[in-house]
Amino acid sequence: MGDCGEVQDVILLDEWVVENNVTFSHYSDLYPAKVPNDFMGCPIKVSTLGIDPYVIMIENITQNDGSTAYNVTDLSVEVLKFVCEKLNLTYIFLPPSLNINLESYMKTFSELDEGLFEVVGGTIPLFFLVVSSSFDTTIPYLHASLKTIVPCPKAIPGTEKVLTTFSLSVWLTIGLVMLLTTAVSWCAANGPYRSVPN
Repeated sequence: MGDCGEVQDVILLDEWVVENNVTFSHYSDLYPAKVPNDFMGCPIKVSTLGIDPYVIMIENITQNDGSTAYNVTDLSVEVLKFVCEKLNLTYIFLPPSLNINLESYMKTFSELDEGLFEVVGGTIPLFFLVVSSSFDTTIPYLHASLKTIVPCPKAIPGTEKVLTTFSLSVWLTIGLVMLLTTAVSWCAANGPYRSVPN
């Protein structure tokens, strides 16, 4: 089978104690989480998408090497900054998209799919077909609703509703059919009755 390696050091996580009650001695977690709590300052690229007050660009700073760093803040970004500081991640903000239209969303999601950045924050609609089926989403920390403003409808009188259901030509056709049906029924009822010989 080949050499699979030699055991150098063994760490005892827990042990099964068989005495009065069969139990573990330390009750330690045998399957610890694989995501570390400290990322040791690793950089993470963040793209932001949205409008004030969800995303606000404060300034863009030209660094010594000639590259541009962006200082972004406000509601959705501050939560992300807090998480990065807690996990010891260095966040690098890319140029923010400060408008919300279909082109901005399509561009941002295609760049995320290509791996140009790791995280998107801001005003993001959680449509299942666009976001939730292709990317991992967090729990939304802020909820907002969009409403469309339309003019109020005018009250229509009852008789006008009936008369405007069909156009004039349709009403005339319906009247003609009713007259012809009535005439045919009257003629059939009052016409000569021919008896059939037995």
